[in-house]
Amino acid sequence: MKSLTGILIWSLLLITGTDTVCAQTIAPDQDLGAALRKVIVENLDAYEKEDLARVLATVHTQALGYLATKQATLEMFSEFDLHYELLEFRFLSLDGEYAMVRAKQKTMKVNGPAFRDSIVETVIIFKQEEGRWKFWTQAILDVQILN
Repeated sequence: MKSLTGILIWSLLLITGTDTVCAQTIAPDQDLGAALRKVIVENLDAYEKEDLARVLATVHTQALGYLATKQATLEMFSEFDLHYELLEFRFLSLDGEYAMVRAKQKTMKVNGPAFRDSIVETVIIFKQEEGRWKFWTQAILDVQILN
């Protein structure tokens, strides 16, 4: 079961939810895209450095899976040392208080029990909290197992 946690790292750590957001596609806003990319990079760096406070600072406190993410992250930190790479990033849209991106992340084990390195492609929805964009929910589009 602990290997499954590693395989679906985004689903446990980036707040899966069942919210449906219909977004109107707009021309990419480079400043907004850069801000959202920065949140993802901060999140991945915090995970790699196993800094729970920094991880949670990138997640909206009202997101459906906030508490589950906190618990899963603590469990993962005790089991694994992982390396993360953001492979692709594309700003998709802004719709009211929600912003959407498409991202692809590579996760590889550095140390720990059995783990399946993977590339996960997701659509991530962000919502602002106290003037900062934070992870709200996401949908996994594809998981490619590397080993």
